[in-house]
Amino acid sequence: MAQLAHLAGSFNVGRPRTFIVRCNRRGRWTARDLDGLIEGIFIDKKTAIRFALFEAGGQRSAVIIIPDIEVAESARAA
Repeated sequence: MAQLAHLAGSFNVGRPRTFIVRCNRRGRWTARDLDGLIEGIFIDKKTAIRFALFEAGGQRSAVIIIPDIEVAESARAA
């Protein structure tokens, strides 16, 4: 039990992590913290954002969403 407490203490628990949410080349959405310690791969954007918000302690300002380039380009063409 003491080992778990030590492990949790090794990460800065009090500091919210900042996450980048974006669509990768394979069409999957990723949520990754800036330190590269936490990452999730998701089928849809909504789930990736939900994961990032949960991991960031609910702080919306700690989640940065990069728009899907293909969607943005198709919107410009229309």
